[in-house]
Amino acid sequence: MFLYALQRIGLSILILITSMVMLFSALKLVPGDPATIMLGSRATPEMKARITEELGLNDSVIVQLGTFFGRLLKGDMGTDMWSMRPVAQMVMENMPYTLSLIAAGLGWAALIGIPLGCYSAVRRNSFLDKFAGVISVVSF
Repeated sequence: MFLYALQRIGLSILILITSMVMLFSALKLVPGDPATIMLGSRATPEMKARITEELGLNDSVIVQLGTFFGRLLKGDMGTDMWSMRPVAQMVMENMPYTLSLIAAGLGWAALIGIPLGCYSAVRRNSFLDKFAGVISVVSF
């Protein structure tokens, strides 16, 4: 059981890293300059150059990704561009709401899923069994 849990945790970490790399890559494919987006249309070339240097946007994509993961391992999620607040602080402020949504979702899933699963096990190939199967595949 311990080995299974360890494999699942490792797979979860791998999925998180892969999704972050894919998101990072997708952001690099979007046209436009982040410095121009942050500063707006009235930004001077000097302002753009300063922001580009501060954010490390002039580094290669590999270096930027390595810097991102290095800071993430230290617990530094960066600073929000608009509010200039630490992202980790903003995440922790909203954590109670996230946890309550998770609890509500799990509660509803158990409240609906367990009775539907029991009914489907007793009455195999019934309309409700097939409907529950389709809904479970479509919704997750």
